[in-house]
Amino acid sequence: MCGAGPSEASGHAAPRTAPPSGRTGTAGIVTVGVLGAAIVCAAIAGYLSFRHPPYQTDESSQVGYMIEVRNGRLPTLDTPVPASEGGPLLEAAVERPWPFSLPYIHTAINPPYPYAAAIAPAAITDAADLRGGPLLGFRLFNGFCMGLAVLAVHRLARELTGRDDTGLLAAALFGTLLTVPQLGSLAYLGGPAVLATTGACWWLARFVRTRSLSDATVLGLWCAGAASIRTMSTVYAVSVVVVALVVGLSGARRTRFWPLVVRVGLPGIVAVGRFYVLTSFRYGEPTGSEEVWDLLDGALRSVVMDQRDRLKRALERGGAA
Repeated sequence: MCGAGPSEASGHAAPRTAPPSGRTGTAGIVTVGVLGAAIVCAAIAGYLSFRHPPYQTDESSQVGYMIEVRNGRLPTLDTPVPASEGGPLLEAAVERPWPFSLPYIHTAINPPYPYAAAIAPAAITDAADLRGGPLLGFRLFNGFCMGLAVLAVHRLARELTGRDDTGLLAAALFGTLLTVPQLGSLAYLGGPAVLATTGACWWLARFVRTRSLSDATVLGLWCAGAASIRTMSTVYAVSVVVVALVVGLSGARRTRFWPLVVRVGLPGIVAVGRFYVLTSFRYGEPTGSEEVWDLLDGALRSVVMDQRDRLKRALERGGAA
């Protein structure tokens, strides 16, 4: 990860120093330990994926988005969840009131890429007739990404401290923290988002150390990946790009400005620029958050009114008795 190479940030060849590592004899132990932590995290997430009841909060919209992408369509916030294509469990789920489910794909403010990546595992679990069908595949995909995030945490900690044993400790603590596999056990985007943002932070730390344009290229790809997951990870990716530009330009000659900007910022613009422009046209802002809050507010009001009517009818029956 940290081999020597020429520094390109200033346009002059310069030796790159690799971060110090732990003892050479412990390299195998560290590798086994980090892989073990990642496997444990993914395994716990996978177990919980089977044990959780079907379609927890928001999972129906997440799976609905995936089905729409599978069918070659980009949904909007008012696109109904295609319940008939997700099986009887999804059909039952969309009938539940908010906050359990919404009949619309209110997650449509996220880019479509992670949903496209979840299509294959969802198709496998659906074809295998496993309980939950496409829901289970989406959950397992999320858990697998969370396991990979453990590896990224190790790399980030090693880059920051220069010690393999510290990287192992960070990976072990992160991977065995129960809330981490819990987040990876549902059909959410937590796993891909944590993986991509941690990877972006890892390569930002590396770029700060090396000031290399080749490292800036990899950093730009990680940031593009983070921006392609969800709106909040997009905000994180933009912040990383800004920090990288500030750091890179503080030690670089002016002539290297555009190469750095292109390598760090262009991949993200290519990946999600069109999506957020389209979202701006649809909802008047890049994130569509106001539309989502209006949608949830309407759902909440509907639930409150329904509960009020039920209570009123119960009191009337009690008075009549």
